[in-house]
Amino acid sequence: IARDDDAALGILHSRLHETWALRMGTWLGKVNDPRYTPSTTFETFPFPDGLTLNPAATDYAGDPRDQRIAEAASKLDESSLYTQRPAWLANAHREPDATVAAANGWPEAIGDDDALARLFELNQAGSAR
Repeated sequence: IARDDDAALGILHSRLHETWALRMGTWLGKVNDPRYTPSTTFETFPFPDGLTLNPAATDYAGDPRDQRIAEAASKLDESSLYTQRPAWLANAHREPDATVAAANGWPEAIGDDDALARLFELNQAGSAR
């Protein structure tokens, strides 16, 4: 996804998007490796209201939710060189996850099942991309 803003990076690397992608994506191979498919994962993901990828990033750069997500994503990006997911990286993901949840008006420590149900409701209401 070609974007020049850290908020898009934060949203797409959040646990909310990961949970959605794993549930909505397809599977390959003998061990059912997850496959990210744009038509079933990216295009159906309900971005936080007003922070979609359709307008230019500069159109909502003054939004405090955008700024908070972008700051968390920038920190994550600076620390993302790894071969296994160590504890420090899991900790680094907590802030972007919390900021994307908060941008939707949800609890920052929302569980996967609750998040998936809410994402599905937004998807059905037409809030995808």
